[in-house]
Amino acid sequence: KLLDGLTRLVPRFQFRLPPYFVNNCRALGTLEGTARSLDPEFNVMTVLYPYALNRLIRNPTGSPVVDRTVQNLIRSEKTGRVDRAKLSKLLRDSSALTGK
Repeated sequence: KLLDGLTRLVPRFQFRLPPYFVNNCRALGTLEGTARSLDPEFNVMTVLYPYALNRLIRNPTGSPVVDRTVQNLIRSEKTGRVDRAKLSKLLRDSSALTGK
């Protein structure tokens, strides 16, 4: 579903996805399909989301792009201050996906 959605957005917004990203999406899709054939209730997001969020917050590579992404996730566009509603939504989403 993710790859399908992205392939629909690419022409609309005229951006290019790097080949490694497309290949990773295909691999994740294949792995999720295999996992769902074994367990129909399996949801890759319950595994992937906490990992991705942890990587974003820790930013082990010190990437300025990752820093900006985190700031965009939690700060108000108008004031630049931490937006409690955005932060709360991020935490609720994480909790809903992980069950924690």
